[in-house]
Amino acid sequence: MNVLIVVPWDQKRGGVASVVNNVATHLIDEGHGVWFFHPGYTERPSRKTTQTGRAGFEMRLRDPFIAEHPFRSVIAFWLLLPRTLWRLHKLLRDHHIDAVNIHYPSESFVYFALCRLLSRFSLVVSLHGADLMPGGRFPERYPWGLRFLLSRCDSVTAPSLNFLETVLGRWPRLRHKAYHIHNGIDVAELQVSSALPEAPYALTIAIHNEKKALDVLLRAVALAREGGFRMTVLLVGGGPLEDELKELARQLGVADQVRFLGFLELEAVRELLNGCTFFVLPSRSEPFGIVLLEAMAVGKAVIATRVGGIPEFVTDGANGVLVEPDDPQALAEALCRMATDSALRERLGKAGKDTVVGGFTTSHIGQRFEPLLAARRGRRSPAGREKHEGRSVRP
Repeated sequence: MNVLIVVPWDQKRGGVASVVNNVATHLIDEGHGVWFFHPGYTERPSRKTTQTGRAGFEMRLRDPFIAEHPFRSVIAFWLLLPRTLWRLHKLLRDHHIDAVNIHYPSESFVYFALCRLLSRFSLVVSLHGADLMPGGRFPERYPWGLRFLLSRCDSVTAPSLNFLETVLGRWPRLRHKAYHIHNGIDVAELQVSSALPEAPYALTIAIHNEKKALDVLLRAVALAREGGFRMTVLLVGGGPLEDELKELARQLGVADQVRFLGFLELEAVRELLNGCTFFVLPSRSEPFGIVLLEAMAVGKAVIATRVGGIPEFVTDGANGVLVEPDDPQALAEALCRMATDSALRERLGKAGKDTVVGGFTTSHIGQRFEPLLAARRGRRSPAGREKHEGRSVRP
């Protein structure tokens, strides 16, 4: 089987990048051919090597409609559509593509749905969260191209049952072809070559936006400080609220305790994960929360919120600690407890690592995607499909 994995951007780091590279790794290990495709600026498909060293292509895909240029964009789309479709069809044909897996779909990927008028391949669309729910909310209306893509694909996947059911509440017509496939990670990629001395710091890795609720974490640190919590908290990432969060830390009197590190390379993140005392993610919403898996994979105890897909792999008191979202007091109590109870950290860290190894690795996610990608166009029940609502795909 030859698979084309389509992603809006070429990245080394991030939740979507982690998922697509894990799927690619499994498929290649199983003997399948894999290429990546990213939108670009060339009118013809051009070869490229992705930032993770994968073989791929890039090509310009015009949006059917651009609000800033409504008339010009529509005319350009329909005028150039035959030429774009033919070149995309030729790419699929020349490389004998059997399946196209689109991750984080956007309107510009409608060409792959239209291409099926010329080519026979399995089309799987994988949702990740902000693609359908920017800012954690459904928009009033979706663009035509995205609606057409979802209606014409063979399968739709989501990273958690919670997010899948949320999507189906808005898109009930997708239920017959919708699956949830939990994310997985490459455990070996996160290991360090030598043991690092454990430093007394808590770690958070998150985009600095409203959804990640870092403001709640800062308020929790301030409350915990009143109870004697003096541990340093490291924040990796950046985003639109970074300046506001820094100002809030100053106002709360915890600027000396919270360090904003910005975006870091994988090696630095790996060392911070392996060296931290515990990991915390205070999200208001979270389709899955793959960064929690990364912390668990290196044996770190985690504190997270009871939202989205997180409770599907973190069980409070068993392999992590869960608190309600937007509750600084509850989070402060969890911070104090985790910081002072080394036995608890050790127990949760070991259980968390066992959870990852037992069901959330590269091979697990790949095995769940493979039957969907292998299903030929027009078959409604690919191998491995379970016959129940809110279904998952299992090895």
